[in-house]
Amino acid sequence: MGRFFLCYNLRQAKDVCIRPLLHFWVAVESRKA
Repeated sequence: MGRFFLCYNLRQAKDVCIRPLLHFWVAVESRKA
């Protein structure tokens, strides 16, 4: 669910927000693991 939602946002935000959102997601996933 979260992964799909993030991918949808990445497509909408295009290149401007891809890296910040990706880095944020990686940080969140790292905390979970």
